Amino acid sequence: MSKGSQPKPSEMMKNGSLLSIGARIRIIREQTGLTQQALGELTGFPKAQIGQWERGLRKPGVDSLRGLAEALNGSFLWLALGQGDSMDANQPNGPLLEACVEVALRMVGPEKAPAFSAQLFQKAYAVGLGTKQAPRGDFLDSVRALAEP
Repeated sequence: MSKGSQPKPSEMMKNGSLLSIGARIRIIREQTGLTQQALGELTGFPKAQIGQWERGLRKPGVDSLRGLAEALNGSFLWLALGQGDSMDANQPNGPLLEACVEVALRMVGPEKAPAFSAQLFQKAYAVGLGTKQAPRGDFLDSVRALAEP
């Protein structure tokens, strides 16, 4: 891709990070065959809110992204950052990585979250968290502590 050119659709599908959060929500919703109305009924979010997220008029919070990923049986990491496979909710080191992403999103927002969550993940591995098997919630306090200066 040349400097200043738009990514090709095939590149965008391979690399979810080139897509907006709203576009990723729409893609995973369509992959599961749901309408906005059906997704709203499944999650409790109003159809209008889902539409605003998909059109980029509003951004969902961390808890909303988690709820969408769970309802769609998809990947929180892909919805939040465009990382990994959209429908693979069981990625290697998923719980630790999800905790890092969640802390990063809450602390620095979606624009800076990819770099900050990568730093947190490296710190977590350095202190031995990468070898532990635990649910995401068990990692949150440890990752929060690593994030503080």
